[in-house]
Amino acid sequence: LGTAYQKLQMLKEAERAYLTALEIVPDDMRVQNNLGFLYVELGQYEKARAALERAELLSRGKDSAVYANLGELHTAVGELPQAVQAYQKAVALAPTNTVFSLKLKALEKKLAEDGASKNIPAR
Repeated sequence: LGTAYQKLQMLKEAERAYLTALEIVPDDMRVQNNLGFLYVELGQYEKARAALERAELLSRGKDSAVYANLGELHTAVGELPQAVQAYQKAVALAPTNTVFSLKLKALEKKLAEDGASKNIPAR
């Protein structure tokens, strides 16, 4: 239900549905992951971090979507090296997922460009 609300951009309703589901099944990794991504969309990054780290723990490091969502969180808060690491894990778990691969390449390029621009002497 939360996912349906989220797709319809009914974000408060989605949050309520995810939280209700977690009251019933607190260790549901998919719900934790979806809630974490919702919080990224809402700009509630600390809540997103808590939910996604819980999802990562529950997945035992075996769910590519969790790492992709962690990558989105790290990107949103400007933690590009961590975003690259998260997407590397996502790609390792789902090597045929072209979306994950493209996002990883874009992040690696941005990180390289940022590093190169820091090495340019100021005038």
